[in-house]
Amino acid sequence: MKSLYYGILLLYTSILSASDNNLIINNSEELNNWCRNESSQYFLTQDITPYNWSSSRINEGNFIKVKGRWLIKREYIEVKCSIRAGVSERYASITINKNSTKPHSSQHSKKIITISNH
Repeated sequence: MKSLYYGILLLYTSILSASDNNLIINNSEELNNWCRNESSQYFLTQDITPYNWSSSRINEGNFIKVKGRWLIKREYIEVKCSIRAGVSERYASITINKNSTKPHSSQHSKKIITISNH
């Protein structure tokens, strides 16, 4: 009887897992990949091709942060992502800072785009 109960529980759990397509982000590498993919898709939907993703990863207790940037039209565009470790990607935040910085320059324009999945 117990084995039947565990078999049904296992089947139910796997059905729930299959229906939930959200990625659980547990570490900075997973957040980095998510951040790169989401920001790339954002630009590609605007017919802008981003190049040369570079990023740094920060762990602050249970929170994971990624600060990255893309090279677009000879300017760097900053991207920041954060999430609490062990939760679904739908709770991650992403900010695309359209303050463009030319390579080897500190000039900025003013435009910030925040994308929220909440």
